[in-house]
Amino acid sequence: MSASVQVQKEAVTAKVDELNALAWDLRRADTKRSLTLAKEARHLAQSASYERGEAYSLLALGYGAVRSSNLQAARTNVQQAAAFFNGSGDKEGQRRALNTLGIIFGQSGNYAEALGTFLALQRLCAELGEPKAAADALNNTGAAYFHLGDYTNALENHFRALEAFRVILHPEGEISALVNIGMVYFERGDFEEALDAFERAHEYESEDRYTRALVRNHLGRTHLALGQFDRALSHNEASLALMNALEDRLGASYTQDDLAAIHVQLGQTEQAQTYLLESLGVKREAGDTKGEAEVCLQLGRLYVRTGRLEAALDTLHNALTSAEQSHAKAEVHQTHEALAEAYEKNGQFREACLHLKKHARLGKELFDRASDLRLQGLRVRYEVEQTEQEKEIYRLKNVALAQAVEALRTLTTSLQTANDEKSALLEKLERQNREDALTGLYNRRYADAVLEGEYARSRRYDHTFSVAVCDIDHFKRVNDDFSHQMGDEVLRRVAQLLRSSVRQSDTAARYGGEEFILLFPETSARDAARVVERIRVAVADYPWHTLHPDLKVTLSAGVSDDLSAASFDKLVSLADRKLYEAKRGGRNQVKV
Repeated sequence: MSASVQVQKEAVTAKVDELNALAWDLRRADTKRSLTLAKEARHLAQSASYERGEAYSLLALGYGAVRSSNLQAARTNVQQAAAFFNGSGDKEGQRRALNTLGIIFGQSGNYAEALGTFLALQRLCAELGEPKAAADALNNTGAAYFHLGDYTNALENHFRALEAFRVILHPEGEISALVNIGMVYFERGDFEEALDAFERAHEYESEDRYTRALVRNHLGRTHLALGQFDRALSHNEASLALMNALEDRLGASYTQDDLAAIHVQLGQTEQAQTYLLESLGVKREAGDTKGEAEVCLQLGRLYVRTGRLEAALDTLHNALTSAEQSHAKAEVHQTHEALAEAYEKNGQFREACLHLKKHARLGKELFDRASDLRLQGLRVRYEVEQTEQEKEIYRLKNVALAQAVEALRTLTTSLQTANDEKSALLEKLERQNREDALTGLYNRRYADAVLEGEYARSRRYDHTFSVAVCDIDHFKRVNDDFSHQMGDEVLRRVAQLLRSSVRQSDTAARYGGEEFILLFPETSARDAARVVERIRVAVADYPWHTLHPDLKVTLSAGVSDDLSAASFDKLVSLADRKLYEAKRGGRNQVKV
């Protein structure tokens, strides 16, 4: 190769490296520009047979494809890049590829693969001694646990990430960790804790406009959940302005969905409808079928609320079609419930009943899926730990025989213990998968299993735990005066009100006959009683006359959090005594 050709090639490779570096730096702030630079870098790298440069351009193209929701292209590009990095021993490339692959797996719904990838990334970052990358890996590992329904491990990883970002003085990382912490608390129904995390993130005033928009959106959602509508409106309007400034139409459409929900609560249904119709157009244009299903569901419920039942039914059936096309089971589940309500109000009781049955069946499937996800997380963590132990065994082969034998003995014991714990957890998850056939709530066997576990845990760690026992007042009269079929329907309706009123971390179960039990972990009797009081009011205010003009239903309940009780059975008995106080006191009340 002549000297001039060599100089020319070196100039090309330097230009490729420069373009790739800039593309990677802009991958979040300006995705469109990042993709343009990465494509130019790849073309130059191919012309100069510069494999390393092409691999880094593929990595940037893959990350850009993630931001553009083209996950198949993202995975193909990043896996090609990862193959080069692994073959060449490029640790920095491996780190970036693992992180991007983990994000792709997560956005694709492959949360177990995402978790395994981020755990592997944590080990690589420890080898490289890169604190920023290690903090990112912790944050992303927490996100994987979150999607697997393991909120305890999610919070642990996010708080570790937050502390790591603080140590290295990285405010953008702290914002990301705080947002993730807020999301976990929000999903658990701990809205005050969520609000605190989001407000702390907001105080940082991120330089990234997308991050600012995201934080304001989360603040708006949390204020809405707390019933603080003016604050919710202010934050979401600010979020929408930022999304519009970024020309992120799809991101803006999701903020419009939240604004619509606020306007519904404020009774401003026309403004809510305007936001939803604009959002629907954007999602259809973008091919976001899951988002389309969510908007149609929200719009259909709005039409039900305003008495436009034919429009509601058409829109909700569109929601069902889109949800089924995108395999969004949660949205399918919610849409069947909304269709049941719409058909019932339209006087089409047969159709309402059919959708209620589908809603109940899908509820069980969703519970099974949540159990499977938690199970996958346990398996991934166990396999990663086992791999690490096997590596340690291999290392010990190079030390003195006596030391190796002792270490192997310890490792074998640890492996057996871990395997025993895993088997016990698997058995417990499978055994708990039970529900009541009539109401779709958990049955007594499942409730007792949860009750026993929560009672023991709360006593051990000195946490609060409340139990509420609820009973439908004069239920025998319902059966005698209106028929047993009407009694069954009353039980189903009350079960729906219970299910929709408790947090995901709580447990609502049918305990026998017309009696229900509610379990509230990490909750005092006073706070639990507030929830039960809302349920009591919801039952009393429910339009029972739609089932029969003379039908009225009320609920009495007793609540206790007295963990000095000798057993979980005794704790239930204490709540039961309070229930009978409510009965003796005139019924339709809650006693603590």
